[in-house]
Parts: sequence; C-alpha cells; structure tokens
Amino acid sequence: MTSEAKLGTAPSESDDRDAVHVAILACVNRGTEPLHRGQRETVGGIPGLVDPWMTEPAYPGERFWLCVNPETVTGMRHHWEVAVSEPQVADADTSRAWLEALAKDAGLSYDAMMADVEDWIDTGDVKTQENDDSWLNAFYRIEMDDFWRHWEVITGKTRPDDDTLGWPIPYSCSC
Repeated sequence: MTSEAKLGTAPSESDDRDAVHVAILACVNRGTEPLHRGQRETVGGIPGLVDPWMTEPAYPGERFWLCVNPETVTGMRHHWEVAVSEPQVADADTSRAWLEALAKDAGLSYDAMMADVEDWIDTGDVKTQENDDSWLNAFYRIEMDDFWRHWEVITGKTRPDDDTLGWPIPYSCSC
C-alpha cells in the first residue's frame, strides 16, 4: 500500500514508515534574537521551522536552514554540490550583533561580557555566577571558534592560544 504521509498530521493505523521531501530555504537571521532549532519562523512570508538538527543557535547575521511548512511550495528540485566549510569573514556590524545576541542570551550587557573576556585573557581568571548558570550555558551553546572570529573582528586582536587560557570559556559554575 502506498502511504500518503503528511507531516503535521498523525499517522493512520496502517502507516508504519515513509520518506518525504521537505523544502528547505537558506536564510539569514535578520532579527535581533538568536534562532533556536525547531523554532517556528516566517521568512519573507514563508512559514517553517528553523533547522531542527542544527547544534547551535543562529545568531543575528548568521545563516540557517528554514524547513518550509508542508504544502507551502508547489515545485521542488534537488540541488546538490560538494560541501565546503570555509569560515566566512564577518563585518563589524554582523560581529557586533552576534556578540550582543550572545551577551543577551547570557543575561549580560555587551560591555560587561567583553570586559569579562578581556579580564579572562589578561589574568586567566574566570567569572563565577552564583546560583545561576546562564552565563556558562550561553557559552556552552555556541562554537568558540565562532566567538573568537567575531571577537577578532570587533577588537582587532588575535585570539589567544587555547593553552594559555587554562579554561575553555570565561565563565564557571558555582558548584
């Protein structure tokens, strides 16, 4: 029996498995907040879900896939090329927005976060947040290479060697 699986509806008693096409759209987060996997979003009037398999939030200025809602598109095609992962050089506005979004996600001001990072680089001392791990968790949700790329654009400095820092992020838990 041919299945007519439709995402967004419950499978029938006779359904056991199927494969579906999902239209995906390459997008840029033009907002001021990070977008998280599975989040409902509308881009250019097209409704969908932020890539449910991405491992990090898409911060302002960053690219992400939008999985377009079922029955939204009328024609689909496959377009495949060899995947090449080259870090893109960000401009100052994009980097500032990315770092501001990270600070907001951590519950910090941009200036406080940047000062904490400078102190961490200069002294090796990490900041400890009592009874709350929001600072720590915000940094665990990102790739530090992304952080350093944006930090370098804003500060004009070169990231320190990981060996000199002693701790992978500028914050620690109180445990």
